Amino acid sequence: MSLVDAASLVRRAKREGYAVVQVNTNGGTYDLTRAIVESAEEERSPIILGCYEANLAYRGYEYAAMQMRFFAERAKVPVAIHLDHGHSVDACQKAIDAGFTSVMIDGSHLPLEENIKLAKQAVAIAKPKGITVEGEVGELQKLNPDGSMSEVKNLSSPEETSRMSRETGIDMLAVGIGNAHGFYKDAPNIRFDLLENSPPRRAFRSCCTGRRA
Repeated sequence: MSLVDAASLVRRAKREGYAVVQVNTNGGTYDLTRAIVESAEEERSPIILGCYEANLAYRGYEYAAMQMRFFAERAKVPVAIHLDHGHSVDACQKAIDAGFTSVMIDGSHLPLEENIKLAKQAVAIAKPKGITVEGEVGELQKLNPDGSMSEVKNLSSPEETSRMSRETGIDMLAVGIGNAHGFYKDAPNIRFDLLENSPPRRAFRSCCTGRRA
């Protein structure tokens, strides 16, 4: 197998009815990246190696891409390399130049019109190079230190997901449906109704849903 774009992975997964996991590599850390790929090989499952922008600010885009590509190009399963929660077009450009096969442009904290505009800019620089682009609507929550969740705000709506899908040219869309970063103290209230009523135009990613402690 070889390094692939994330859109190819998620489209096949959608057609055949299974999920593709994205796992954070902490900026291309050797031990984590190796463990992720070896686990994917054992499960005979495709995998997306992810990097947060904050980790890349420390390790560097070139280093992370080099480390992840080393394992991806030798893997026995398809592997994609993804910039997770990139907050600017500049971050997406750095990831593309370094050799990532997928980028996320996260404008979920912005008004919808600005979010759409930002996603279009990312698509414009990524698509000519065959790079997958992910957007986000409905900002994911951050859990309190004790694992509890504050009032859930900025949930995605079917109308927003429809517009992001139709107007931007993105391949994947992360949606805020009550999911959060971190370890849940109690069972979360995941709004599957919002997900089910969203248009099936794009592959949806239940981004960073966290775990129950």
